[in-house]
Amino acid sequence: MTRNGEPESRVAAVQALAQVGGDEAEARIIDALEDPSLASAAASSLTQLGTEGARSAMLDLVQDPGRDTNLRTQVMYNLAYSGGAEGREVLSEALFDEDSQVRNTAISALESMGTSQAAQPLAALLEADPHDEIAMADARRAAQALQRMGGATAEANGDLIDALMAPADGSEGDTDMIYYFEE
Repeated sequence: MTRNGEPESRVAAVQALAQVGGDEAEARIIDALEDPSLASAAASSLTQLGTEGARSAMLDLVQDPGRDTNLRTQVMYNLAYSGGAEGREVLSEALFDEDSQVRNTAISALESMGTSQAAQPLAALLEADPHDEIAMADARRAAQALQRMGGATAEANGDLIDALMAPADGSEGDTDMIYYFEE
């Protein structure tokens, strides 16, 4: 069903498979992940399907650095949306991925989960090596996410968050700016 035809028809077929459900539909949707023109629709359909096999396929996809980064990040948000310990664990591992876009998405996806369990891996990023610019950038993004999330983890790491959020030059941030208003 999804091997021939116009791209729009093939995408619609993948989406329809999620509505039908069942083992055969799941297998076809998982197969559709291999087709770049269907992969995004297949990832969304797997989320909608919500089966153990679909979830397993999504977890595997996120963990595969050889996959398309945009597809991996899409699935990361899908995992965050669907919740669960396995998804949170994979997102936590993605915080240390080679790809900066994957790391950034992992931070955002964990933040969107909004739970104390999702905040804990973000807190682990806060103690970055100050000589590692990439790690420090990730730590600042994690600090911002924790600051927005609030809660016990953010409170417990308040000093680190404040230090990471402070301007590097020791200034007070925006307070030195002059604002002009048009009348």
